[in-house]
Amino acid sequence: LGILLALYTVIAVLVFGIAVPAGNFIPALTIGAAMGRLLGEVFPDDSDPGRFALMGAAAVLCGVTRMTITLAAILVEVTHDV
Repeated sequence: LGILLALYTVIAVLVFGIAVPAGNFIPALTIGAAMGRLLGEVFPDDSDPGRFALMGAAAVLCGVTRMTITLAAILVEVTHDV
């Protein structure tokens, strides 16, 4: 999981810098989910690591797109109040 996060982050940074039309929505979700899942696996807690992945994906996506309230509402609706 750590290798995936490092490799995907390097590839995403390189792709963001080239002059071709490419989105930043899915890479931000993937990087955030990988960071959250890795954090959920590292800390010994009773909660599901998938919840950490969801929070990480939401946090990184909110930081990249700067739409915090809108994305929070969308993720609450999509996940059925997880």
